[in-house]
Amino acid sequence: MLRKPKVCILYTGGTIGMVTGSNGVRRPPEDPADFIAVAPRVKDIAEIDFYLVPRAVGILNKDSIDMVTSDWEAVANEIYRHLNQGYDGFVIVHGVDTMAFTAAAVTFAFGRRLNIPIVFVGGQTVASLPYGDGEINLVRACKVATLPLAEVVICFNNKVLRGCRAQKRDDRDFDAFESPGIAPLCIIKDPLDLAEHARRARIDATQDVSLKAKFVSGILTVPITPATPPEMLLPAIRSPECRGVILQTSGGGNIPNVVEFSFLSLIEEATAIGKPVIITSMFPSDPNDFLTYQSGIDARNHGAIQIKNMAFPALVAKLSWVLAHVGGSAGETIEAMMKTPLVNEIDSPGFSNPE
Repeated sequence: MLRKPKVCILYTGGTIGMVTGSNGVRRPPEDPADFIAVAPRVKDIAEIDFYLVPRAVGILNKDSIDMVTSDWEAVANEIYRHLNQGYDGFVIVHGVDTMAFTAAAVTFAFGRRLNIPIVFVGGQTVASLPYGDGEINLVRACKVATLPLAEVVICFNNKVLRGCRAQKRDDRDFDAFESPGIAPLCIIKDPLDLAEHARRARIDATQDVSLKAKFVSGILTVPITPATPPEMLLPAIRSPECRGVILQTSGGGNIPNVVEFSFLSLIEEATAIGKPVIITSMFPSDPNDFLTYQSGIDARNHGAIQIKNMAFPALVAKLSWVLAHVGGSAGETIEAMMKTPLVNEIDSPGFSNPE
């Protein structure tokens, strides 16, 4: 008789586990331990163990918009605590809003030696809604957790996406996530087949993972829009709570570079006080060079670090992780780490992912 796979489900909260009050407002349940009862079919797929995620005070049971970097650490540490207990995979129940941020953070925390699937899942509806997506997403995620994957992934609707390449695309559509520039690792159908670019588990490998689950808070992110005066951002950058800056541009790594709207002096000042400035695009699908336009060249020459096709949640998580491990003053080291693919989170120029 074949052994039934063994899957560990860790619960952090989110819409999928919420209850709807008499006023029609969704809220976290008083007892999240009851969550697993809403999806009895998961027991047909695997032997299931269910745990809540402890943190410094209480347990994780929150709307994911309230997740913070210490929660990323709590999730990674709880996975690590169970890593060598015979599980074929892990399923992390999480809210949709910031799922991609936590999935990316956990990817960096475990690094390249991970040899087991860690599957993030949630729902646009509560799991108990008969026609909703919560229950079926959880069932599918448990199945994906039994595949020979060696990656952190997001399983949502009918797609399995690399956790450090995913971002939210819709607030209500059941197809809530996308992965710019890279195809899904798997499409949910019968049978389930992994794509060629999925990282496969090695049968002869052990879970010899050195967990590095430290992250800083205080990453200031700024979408660059027309006529944004850089001076109004300086108080935030000068604040001791600010550890680094991400400027999201609308094309080619360009930033405003004219008179009172020029960001060059802001980049210079932030870099001088040990706060790295990352420039990225709102459209992270092209790994090619940003240095096509003079404004991009000027930004680099004033100290900006230009990152091409990294998904925004992964960029935030990576900068937070890098700063926690190298410190905020090691400028050249920070730039080298941010530009180096650590966990397949970014492509190199000339790299082509399958469509």
